[in-house]
Amino acid sequence: MPLEKLWNHFLFYEILTWLAHLEMQAAFCPQIPE
Repeated sequence: MPLEKLWNHFLFYEILTWLAHLEMQAAFCPQIPE
């Protein structure tokens, strides 16, 4: 179904943007090395 395919693309990009957000947070707030 085209709607299902569209939903899968939506979830895919949602996860991509979420991961990109985490990457930026890690870059701006680096963890203290042990």
